[in-house]
Amino acid sequence: MWMIEEKEKDRIEALETVELVEGEANKTTKIGTTLSPEMRIKLIRFLKENLDVFAWSHEDMPGISPEVIQHKLNVDPERKPVQQRRRTFAPERDQAVAEEVTKLLTAGFIREVYYPEWLANVVLVKKTNGKWRMNMEVYVDDMFVKSKEELAHLDDLKETFTTLKAHQMKLNPSKCVFGVASGKFLGFMVSQRGIEANPKKVQAIINMTSPRTVKEVQKLTGRIAALNSPPPLSPSKKGENLYLYLAVSASAVSAALIREENKKQLPVYYVSQAFQGADSRYPKIEKIAFALIVASRKLRKYFQANPILIMTDQPIKKTMNKPEAAGRMVQWAIELSQFDIEYHPRTAIKEQALADFIAEFTLPDEDRITNKVDRWIIQTDGSSAQRKGGVGVVITTPDGEVLKYGVQLRFPATNNEVEYEGILTGLRIGRALGARNLLIQSDSKIMVGHIRGEYEAKEERMQKYLKLTKHLTQEFDVVEFVQIPRSQNIGADEISKLASSEEGKIGTDLAMEVQKHPSIEEVATFTIQGTDSWMTPILSYLQDGHLPLSTEEAKKIKKRAARFTILNDALYKRGFSMPYLKCVDEEETRYILEEIHGGVCGDQAGPRSLVNKWVEAEAFATITEARIRSFVWKNIICRFGIPLTIISDNGRQFDSQGFREFCSNLRIKNQFSSLGHPQANGQTEMTNRTLLKIIKTRLAEAKGA
Repeated sequence: MWMIEEKEKDRIEALETVELVEGEANKTTKIGTTLSPEMRIKLIRFLKENLDVFAWSHEDMPGISPEVIQHKLNVDPERKPVQQRRRTFAPERDQAVAEEVTKLLTAGFIREVYYPEWLANVVLVKKTNGKWRMNMEVYVDDMFVKSKEELAHLDDLKETFTTLKAHQMKLNPSKCVFGVASGKFLGFMVSQRGIEANPKKVQAIINMTSPRTVKEVQKLTGRIAALNSPPPLSPSKKGENLYLYLAVSASAVSAALIREENKKQLPVYYVSQAFQGADSRYPKIEKIAFALIVASRKLRKYFQANPILIMTDQPIKKTMNKPEAAGRMVQWAIELSQFDIEYHPRTAIKEQALADFIAEFTLPDEDRITNKVDRWIIQTDGSSAQRKGGVGVVITTPDGEVLKYGVQLRFPATNNEVEYEGILTGLRIGRALGARNLLIQSDSKIMVGHIRGEYEAKEERMQKYLKLTKHLTQEFDVVEFVQIPRSQNIGADEISKLASSEEGKIGTDLAMEVQKHPSIEEVATFTIQGTDSWMTPILSYLQDGHLPLSTEEAKKIKKRAARFTILNDALYKRGFSMPYLKCVDEEETRYILEEIHGGVCGDQAGPRSLVNKWVEAEAFATITEARIRSFVWKNIICRFGIPLTIISDNGRQFDSQGFREFCSNLRIKNQFSSLGHPQANGQTEMTNRTLLKIIKTRLAEAKGA
C-alpha cells in the first residue's frame, strides 16, 4: 500500500516495523517514518482494528469464490498433453518444493491427482529476499492506494479494505508498506511526481559492457524496454486551464494534456489511437480535428471540468466553420460545442517530455517538407480581349482527380493582369478546397518571376497584384510557383479563351464564374449592424471569439454557434443534409415578406405561392363602422402587421368614409370582393354561416342546461 503526498520531498524514506499483535513478533508490517504523530497513531490503530484482512499463513486464506474470478488453463481437451521429461533439482530446491507443496496441501489449495501419461515440472524462482517462489501459486499482488492529502488516506484505506473483505482477499503483511510519501514499486520509483525508472537499474544499464553478440543486444533491448515508462503525470485541479497538444503520424493520432504550475508545463494525460479503415485517408486538417475529437472522448472528464486551450498551428476552428466542410467536420464541431474550448497558436514547447512525445508520434518535419503525396497541382492561364478577359484553371487533386474552372472577366484587363487574375483564382480555389500544399504552374515567365523575386514589379497595379498574391500564399503551408512551357498548359489556355469569347459551349465538367471587378479593387467588408439583433452575439463569437461575460450565456452561444457559419460576410445556418439558410434580422424579415407578397415578386409569387388561410372572428350585437375598425386593428394589424389589401363585401360599414380614411392612413388598399376577388366572397360567406351555426348550437345547449 502506498500514499502519494504532493508536498513531501522526492526521496525514499526509512521504514518503521510495527507489531500488530502484541507479543507476536512474526505478525508485523511496515509504515513510513515521515508521518505526523497524530497520523501515525491513527494509522497503527486502524491496522490493528483490521487484522482480519491480513493472512499470516496459507491457512488464513479462505480463497476467492469462483463466481468472482477463476484461473483456468487454456487447454484444448481434444489435444494430447505433451509429456515433459522429469527434472532433478538440487537438494536446496527439492526442500523448497516439498515445503511449498505441503503448505498448499494443508491449506486445501491443491489436491493430489495422478496423470499416467503426463507430468509437468514445477518452476522455482528465487526472490530478492532469498526465499523461493513456486509457479503453482496463483495470487494478486502489486497494488497501491494513492491519496493526495494525509488525512484522507485512512478513508481511502478503509474503502479498499472493505472491498478486500467483501471478496475474502487477504494481504501479506510482510510485503505491505503503509503511509509513505515515496518508495519503490514494481521496480519503479513512485513519488509525488509520478512513476519513474529506478536509478539503480538505469545505472546498471549504463555500467553494462557494449553488446558483442545478437543475444547480448537482445538482452540489452529487453532491459531498456523494462525501464520504459511514460513521464510522471500531474493531477489536474478543477477549473484550471489545461493545454492540449495534438500530433498526427502516418498511422495514428495522439494528444497530450498539459497543465502549468510555477511556469512549468506538467503532463496530465496522454492518449493515442491508431487509424482504422477510412480514417487514414482523411485530409491532414481532418486528421488533426480527429485527434481533437479522440482526446475529447477519452478525456471527457477533463474537458467537462476545465477550460481546454488547444495549442496548434493548424486552422481547426476555421476549417470546422467552413460552409464546404465535410459532414463529419460539422458533426465534430457540434459535439465539441458542449465544452469550453479555445484555440491558440502553438508557441515554444517548454516540457522536454512533450517534445519527445511529439517526435515519437509525428513523422520528421512532416509540416515543413514538400510532401508530393498531398500536393495539389494548379495550372492557370489568362486571355485578354478588347473589353473583357478570361481565366482558365485546371486543378489536379492528390488523388489524381482533374477539376476545371473558368472565370469571365467583365472589365478591361491587360495580358499581365489576366495572368495575375488566373493565379489569384487558383489560390482562392485551393483555399476553398482545403489544400495546404500547392504547386502553381503558369506559362507567364514575368508573373512567376515577380512572385519568386526574380523580377521587379514597377507598375503600381502590378505591385498591388503582387502584394495580394503574397498575402493569399500565407494561408497555405507550402506554395511553389513554377513557369512551364505553353505546350504543357493547353488545358488552362483553352478554358481561358472560352471564358473570354462572346459565345462558347460550356461543358458539364467546367464551372464558369463571372467577375465584374479586378481583384485588387475588391475590398472585403463585413456587414455592419446598426442595432444589435439575435445574430450579433453569434457573429461576434465566430468572427472575433468574443463571448458574453456570463458563463451560462457564453456556453449557450458557443453551443449554438456550432450550427452557423459565415459565408461571404453573411451568417448562414447549416445542417447535415439541408441547404444553407441565410440569417436575417427583424427589419430584413419584414422587407422580404413585403417583397414576396406585394413587391416586385408579388405578381410572380402570388398565384403560385403557398397561402395559409385562417379565420379571425368576434361576436357583436350590432356591426358598426367603429367596431369594424377596432376588429381590424386588434385582430389583424396588431397580430400580423399592416396588410397590403383588405377585401370585403359591399356592406356599408366597409364602404364608409371613416373606414376608407382608416385604410388610407395606413396605406391599405380597400377592395370589394365583387371586383377584387369574387371567389373569396363565397368562402367568407360560407365561413360566416358556419360560425352562426356553431353559435346557435352553443346558445341552444346553454338554454337547455
